[in-house]
Amino acid sequence: MDIEFGAITPVNSDTEVCVEVTIFTNDMNVENISFYLRLSVTPEATLADIKRETKKMAALEMQKALEWLSKEGGD
Repeated sequence: MDIEFGAITPVNSDTEVCVEVTIFTNDMNVENISFYLRLSVTPEATLADIKRETKKMAALEMQKALEWLSKEGGD
């Protein structure tokens, strides 16, 4: 598996960004899941800070999706 960060777009001035995330689910980087995450940031946040926080949020969102998908009935 691999993760790729796309566009990082400022939202609400310097307090939030929207980050495009793609998670590749196989070794050939062909199958993927893409989504956008909105993060609170400080003006001092570096690109490394944003990527680190995005990875944490992506893991949480993927866990929520897994739980939702595994519910009986799937709705």
